[in-house]
Amino acid sequence: MPLCCLPGLFFGGRKQKNRRQRFTLDWKETTKWKRKNYDLHSVLGFYISLIAVVIIFTGLIMSFEGFQKFVNGGLGSDKEVVWRVPQNIPTPTETSGYLEPIVELFYRLLNEYPQAVDLKFHYPMTEDEAVYVEIGYNKGVYYNADYLFYDQYSLEELASPTPYGVYNDAGFPEEVMRMNYDTFGGNWWDSG
Repeated sequence: MPLCCLPGLFFGGRKQKNRRQRFTLDWKETTKWKRKNYDLHSVLGFYISLIAVVIIFTGLIMSFEGFQKFVNGGLGSDKEVVWRVPQNIPTPTETSGYLEPIVELFYRLLNEYPQAVDLKFHYPMTEDEAVYVEIGYNKGVYYNADYLFYDQYSLEELASPTPYGVYNDAGFPEEVMRMNYDTFGGNWWDSG
């Protein structure tokens, strides 16, 4: 599908006059409606095809793990591209407080991140899985959120082998991979 959009982008016209006609609507009073209709469809089609290429590219990254690995490796990242929650530390230990570990973690993170708009807790599905917490700073935008993982027994923070971790620690390849979902859905346009 992305290949269908590319010829229209690059082969619109080779002469300078044709290129200018493909990018702008330059009508005179004597221009007939058929020419205006053709120009309108050509110019709008060109700009919409740019948006279509971005949507197709980001959709391919989300849909095909092999393509995601190819792009991630091409950007220079050595992190895993598959989403996964890290495993707990093997031995259960006692928590420091008197509350349930996740409740204690909730109050701790509430104090550590007062600027957070969202605090989403994902409870472990198994005894081996860690607690996964999303800390969002903009409503409906996910690329700049912090994704934190904690041992469900000791509440010790665990490192993520994927691009999803603390946003400020992410390099350029990780930022691109994190922005993929928001770019595909157009979420970052509403971040203001």
